[in-house]
Amino acid sequence: MQEDGTHGSVLRSHNSPPQRMMIQALLLLLVTGAQAKSVYETVSSDSDFEMLTDAIERADMVDFYSNEDPITFFAPDDHAFEAFLYDSGVGEMSNLSQDEWKRILQYHTILNVAASSSQISDGQVITTASGDSIIVLIEDNGTINIGDKTNRPGGVTEPDVMAKNGIIHVINKVLISNPTQPTYKPTERPTEKPTEYPTKEPTYKPTKEPTKKPTKKPTKYPTQYPTAYPTEYPTTKKPTKYPTTKKPTKYPTKYPTAYPT
Repeated sequence: MQEDGTHGSVLRSHNSPPQRMMIQALLLLLVTGAQAKSVYETVSSDSDFEMLTDAIERADMVDFYSNEDPITFFAPDDHAFEAFLYDSGVGEMSNLSQDEWKRILQYHTILNVAASSSQISDGQVITTASGDSIIVLIEDNGTINIGDKTNRPGGVTEPDVMAKNGIIHVINKVLISNPTQPTYKPTERPTEKPTEYPTKEPTYKPTKEPTKKPTKKPTKYPTQYPTAYPTEYPTTKKPTKYPTTKKPTKYPTKYPTAYPT
């Protein structure tokens, strides 16, 4: 669905502009009777919006959220701000300038209309005070989500908080209007493998294996050894003379010349 003629209006009524203005005036009159606090006073008095209150003051927008002009305000709670500071890398509230906080808060604000949750519809595109648009996404169970320029919408956790100058819808995300840099860290690793791999081998030192201590040997050894050894050993006494067969000294020189025939 498209917006109607007024800037940022989200009313779905087909009433004429005067009738619409009268309806809004009556709504705010009823709200004023029941709730005397402005949008700024409402969030600043709630401990869940300490960081939002700090952001409003840093942006110098206290008067803006306190005047009588009707607004619809999507108010991030402290958990949303903590996630925003961490995921975006901002770290601290003081790291953003006054103009940056002002633009962030304007992106959460719809001018000239106090729109309740029953006056917005699924798929509706709404122009905010910053000039950028948001989109309404309503689930089957009725949960309202607000889509920004990222792919992570913020959920409305508490709709229709009434103030004397508008309606507040509490959301669990700081909306991002200009995600020129990554506003959150991916939770999944990329599935594509790199086409180039580093050729340099990793320079790491192998884990040093524990050195085993040698088994301790005795440090004392016997220092005395026998200094004298026997010089003679018992031997079987060999005979000095051996018996020899006495050879005859003379042999017969004559032999018989004739032998009996």
